[in-house]
Amino acid sequence: MKTPHFLKSVLSLQTTRVSGLFSLAKLGLLLGSLVGLLMSPAFSATPVVKIGKRTIFKEKVDSLVKIVVQQQFAGKELQAEEKKQLVQMVASNLIGQELLEIEADARKITVSSTEVDSLFKEFKKNFPDSNTYKQAIKSMGIPENQVKSRMGKEIRISKVLKNHLQTLSRPTETEIKSFYDKNTTLFTKSDSLRASQIFLPLPDRASPEKIEEIRKKLASIREKLSVSMPTEALLEAFTRLAINHSQSPEAQKGGDLGRFKKGDFFPEFNKAIATLKVGQLSQVFRSPQGFHLVLLTEKHDGTLESNRLRILHHLVNEQTMENQQKLAQLFDSLYTKYKVEVLNPAYGGMIKNPGQTGSTPGSKKSSSKNPQEIFGK
Repeated sequence: MKTPHFLKSVLSLQTTRVSGLFSLAKLGLLLGSLVGLLMSPAFSATPVVKIGKRTIFKEKVDSLVKIVVQQQFAGKELQAEEKKQLVQMVASNLIGQELLEIEADARKITVSSTEVDSLFKEFKKNFPDSNTYKQAIKSMGIPENQVKSRMGKEIRISKVLKNHLQTLSRPTETEIKSFYDKNTTLFTKSDSLRASQIFLPLPDRASPEKIEEIRKKLASIREKLSVSMPTEALLEAFTRLAINHSQSPEAQKGGDLGRFKKGDFFPEFNKAIATLKVGQLSQVFRSPQGFHLVLLTEKHDGTLESNRLRILHHLVNEQTMENQQKLAQLFDSLYTKYKVEVLNPAYGGMIKNPGQTGSTPGSKKSSSKNPQEIFGK
């Protein structure tokens, strides 16, 4: 799903592998569009943060936290420490949004209806049809006009960020090969592999008709994956499908099985991946447990081809961390410029006081790892 850059930056949820913990687009709308909907005269408004003439209220943060828990964690009860971190993350994002909107006002940044309509059209392309779109918006409790309103604010904010952050770009083949050539000692040979799977179990005493139904379901899922996709795009698409359809414990990690050695799994699995190259899909195959679809993501044979995806992730992650550091510096300056006053530390967010750099809203300090730390694992 295409997610506007602001949501990825301010929420600080960019990862080197796709994570199933959050749907960026959905969470972004929850923390964005719903902000203006949650405060009504019925609330007893308790201020927790003041930024100039603007105020963030405890009730607004709490309401957003409840929605995130319901939408992203199926309403399950969070541990006290998890709840505390989520409150701080939501507060951080509210503070960050307020600071960026104030800065956009100060710079007199405007947005045209054409810009909003263009982004709105791109957003709707993420849904297969109009009904699916309306149901998704309804499930989040967001009127359509509020979606457009939030997008307008988002575009203004993105214009503020544009002057501070570099546009993330896909490393070229030349850059990937150059990294490999300069760091050949990092790519040691071993018999370890890494793969992701989508798994559909077979019920006990399933009839031949039921078995065929499940096989066809997984086959139809495979058809949604284009084998001509770049490996990273295929992995992203596979991860989304695993989260939505797979019925195994690793589903919420995008189907990631972690690293394993040849022979660790059952014979049918070993046979299915034996000839796969990194970035290749298996055919749908059956085991005693059910049907499987596997994507090979790592193969430690020392070659460039097998390590291209890992190198790509490393180079993109370097860009991401550089942006996170720049974002931290920007927020430090805005924190001082607009005099953020925290009235309740429990709702003060994760933006540290000026001078304590490396703390973008909702994230821990970013620090660049050297290649040995990453590829030596």
